[in-house]
Amino acid sequence: KLPINFDSPYKATSIIEFWRRWHMTLSRFLRDYLYIPLGGNRKGKSRRYLNMMATMLLGGLWHGAGWTFVIWGALHALYLTVNHLWRELLPEHRWLPAWLGNFCGGLLTFTAVVAAWVVFRAADMTQATTMLKAMAGISYYPVTFSEVLTGKLLLTTDLSGRDLIKLLLPGLLWVWLLPNSTRLKFLGNNLLLAILQAAAVIYFLYLAIEQFGSYSPFLYFQF
Repeated sequence: KLPINFDSPYKATSIIEFWRRWHMTLSRFLRDYLYIPLGGNRKGKSRRYLNMMATMLLGGLWHGAGWTFVIWGALHALYLTVNHLWRELLPEHRWLPAWLGNFCGGLLTFTAVVAAWVVFRAADMTQATTMLKAMAGISYYPVTFSEVLTGKLLLTTDLSGRDLIKLLLPGLLWVWLLPNSTRLKFLGNNLLLAILQAAAVIYFLYLAIEQFGSYSPFLYFQF
């Protein structure tokens, strides 16, 4: 039986939760064979954070021997450190309603993860910096908005930015708001859910048909 490897990681409301949901087999490997042998959290807080930094840096190198992968690992080590410190300083204190706190935490987590993905996928740090500045509105990236999303990364048709947002928004709502596919079997027979599933299949089939003729190699074949 194959283990479940992803549990809707982009629904995470913290970086700690993200790493419990994303690439879970890799996360367990890093924990069991790097973090715990280094001492884990058994030798004080300072050593705990050093162990976390070393584990994430080695996790970055596992993906490739390049500075972008090392910096990606360092970013996630920083994220995790800040997240743990935040929980220690404010363990039970809530000044926001639970739903608003979860929304803000999810938005912050998603933004941080996406920023790190830019570094992960960039050819070098110059390209990563250029893209991050463009994302922040500080400068621009020398491609049109449609080219960024089509890239031709997603679609082969030349749509306006507004049209692309309208096309992508249903997919984002599906990913963020509806239950993970691994949990559907626990929901029983649900007509509304069945209709939504059928609509999603048609929607993503349309995107797949639009991609006929293009080729994107599987990322992990190189490792």
